[in-house]
Amino acid sequence: MGQQIAFAKNACLAARDAAEGCRDCLNACPVGALTQGEQGPQIEKACMGCGRCIVACPTGALASSEFDLLHGLVPGDTRLRLECRATPRAFLDPGTLVVPCLGGVTEEDLVALALAVGMREIEVVDRGWCEGCQAGLGDRPAQDLVARTDAVFQALDLGDAAPRHCFEPLRPAHRLDIRERQRATRRDFFRRMMPARELVGPSANHPGTRRSRRANLLTRLAARHGKPVPASLHPRLSVSAACRAHQVCHAICPTGALGALRDESRRGLVFEATKCLACGWCANACPESAIEAFDAGTKGEFLDGPVVLVRHATQTCVRCEDDFVGDGDLCPACVKSRALFASGPLAARRAASAPEGGHHHDHA
Repeated sequence: MGQQIAFAKNACLAARDAAEGCRDCLNACPVGALTQGEQGPQIEKACMGCGRCIVACPTGALASSEFDLLHGLVPGDTRLRLECRATPRAFLDPGTLVVPCLGGVTEEDLVALALAVGMREIEVVDRGWCEGCQAGLGDRPAQDLVARTDAVFQALDLGDAAPRHCFEPLRPAHRLDIRERQRATRRDFFRRMMPARELVGPSANHPGTRRSRRANLLTRLAARHGKPVPASLHPRLSVSAACRAHQVCHAICPTGALGALRDESRRGLVFEATKCLACGWCANACPESAIEAFDAGTKGEFLDGPVVLVRHATQTCVRCEDDFVGDGDLCPACVKSRALFASGPLAARRAASAPEGGHHHDHA
């Protein structure tokens, strides 16, 4: 079922920078069907289409129409149930939304569904057999999905409107195995006849796609209920006084969450939390170890748009005339250059060639 998964190379962190080594999708796959290639993840025949890789991907580079909860949504005023495809049709309520695996649904998907159905109650049904399923990884994806989504609703003080986890166990004998699920429709039959070796099709074109979607959904959900978006629902960066505005962090940021602030006399950084993945690339790249990345912000209302993280006054290097942040008359590059000139191989040669009792003058 690998051909159901769509892949966008431009949004994949591993495809953009293999050195950083993002392996979230590979680590999430319960059957090891993903391998890392030069162009990003490659898929093998073992793929069950469970969607765990989609949920694990921080950028939205992976997607599947099989997990589009809004497709085929039937209007109504009764409860709306979400179930795994392992549940036989005889046990499904009319209008139930069925996905290949509840482990492939993101909290953003559930928030989008809640916005679409208004006041209808949403129930995520747990039949109690996830732990024994090959795609279950021994955990309870239905429970985990609801917990992640509930955290969003609780942060907005909307706990009563959050989707509910419903534990309604069935005997294991009722569960459709993975092969029966793949044979469920004629469409799936023809899909199996197609090549499934590589992830194909565009799902996003930028690493910030999933974060942008999340921010938009949170804003809409909060506005519908007259609530502010709390800062705790977005990542946060902290920059210490050790920062020297090298702006390496800005250059390496995969989503553009960090921007350069520069004018005639100041240099610094601006930050947009709605674009941030909290991937930590900036912190790892900072030569001064001045940056810390956090998954969640502090208490209080979220401030949308670019926010100034740090601003430094600059001065001009007396040697190269470049602007820099720091103390002294020389920029860090010139300080290093002078040190090398004074103590490196050239210094030894000058000392050896100097007249006895004399010395060279350093004009560097």
